[in-house]
Amino acid sequence: MQRIRLAKTDVSLRGALVAIFALILVGAPPTRAVSPQRAPTVWKRFHFDLGNTAFNDQETILTKGTIKRLHLLWQFTTNGPIYGSPSVSGSRVLIGDSSGTLWVLHTDTGAVLDQLALGNNDYGGGAYATPAVEGDFMYYQDATGNLVKYDLVNRVPVWTAFASPQDAGFSSPAVYDGRVYAGLSNGTEDNPCTVGKMQAFDTVTGALLWNWDAVPPGYVGGGIWQAPAIDAARNLVLFSTGNPPNGNSACGEPIPPNTAGDHTDSIVALDATTGSEVWTYQAIPGDVADLDFGGSGPTLLTAGGRDLVATGSKNGKLYCLDRSTGQVVWIRDLGPGIFSPPGNAHGRLFLDLLNNLSVALDGATGSTVWQHAGSDFPAGGPGIANGMVFIGTSHDLRVYDEATGTQLASWTTGGPIFGSPAIVNGRVYFGSTDGIFYVLTAAPR
Repeated sequence: MQRIRLAKTDVSLRGALVAIFALILVGAPPTRAVSPQRAPTVWKRFHFDLGNTAFNDQETILTKGTIKRLHLLWQFTTNGPIYGSPSVSGSRVLIGDSSGTLWVLHTDTGAVLDQLALGNNDYGGGAYATPAVEGDFMYYQDATGNLVKYDLVNRVPVWTAFASPQDAGFSSPAVYDGRVYAGLSNGTEDNPCTVGKMQAFDTVTGALLWNWDAVPPGYVGGGIWQAPAIDAARNLVLFSTGNPPNGNSACGEPIPPNTAGDHTDSIVALDATTGSEVWTYQAIPGDVADLDFGGSGPTLLTAGGRDLVATGSKNGKLYCLDRSTGQVVWIRDLGPGIFSPPGNAHGRLFLDLLNNLSVALDGATGSTVWQHAGSDFPAGGPGIANGMVFIGTSHDLRVYDEATGTQLASWTTGGPIFGSPAIVNGRVYFGSTDGIFYVLTAAPR
């Protein structure tokens, strides 16, 4: 049984894998370049924009013709496997590794501009979330869930919003309208012992503006593992939540069915200004099998004349809901659990599946447009630009024609790619569990 809740206060709007994929980011859409020959130099948050589309619609340097010349511009060996996604702004590219190191590298050379230690949690050390970059400042979560605004020029923190004990940071922040949004999950492996939270902070002072809890008082669970999406037209922050306790009495008792305020295993829309609930949709009431929205974050799309939000669950289903009302438009069972964060462009969704497939789906119906056998355990997210989809597998980055699925190019790595690539200014930025951060280009040598 599936449940949807609409907030009573707004009647007009009614109607290591989990950690690996706790996805990462922040920023507003980039401004258009002055010269039509030059692409923008920013991919400044997880999946490019506030809608988590992973679609850079201004990239013109990389084309289906030049991509056949794909080659290495530079690479950088980090301190451990890379599970996250990069952000790129101007001359800086930011990427974290599983040692807990967040690297700031020069986009042209890979020279180290700065490095920060983000600490450890019960999943081990890890800089998993993608920082959000705004000008010369970045916003990031450390391993224990502390949210930090950091001055990239002077290399000092501006402010830190401290999380509660046992919390963890896997949610890439989103910056919008003077506020920074980030979720909190549990740092106690896959047994939630803390309350999942979505919070909004003032970008200037770091003051907490509002807090939303995924469970009612007295219970735990509902951790938020991914980057929230922002619907600026409706002033909504959208995200999905984790599971209640999996029979772990040391962490908390199961939440009884139909308990008011139980938003575990849910897709949620809040008012971005006040944090009040606009609608919630609970996909899996009473989950005892860890089937939550643990890795696949939301992406905002328009298809079939409707504004939609889509996200995948570890139950193998991709859920597509009306963004205004939270009503289900379609649900597609795609097989084993979904950890890949979907992206979208031109009304189609793109993602990897655990049944060794990379797929394109019609956003209006959920039907398959094209699919390709990926590799052993493909779980990376896409990057989309200029009619091409870039997506990782267990041993390479592949480039597909967005419309037909024809493979155009590939680049072999020494390990799986769990993050999403950033495609910006004629370059492809991504990391692998081989500990190497790769930067590819198709420009003449």
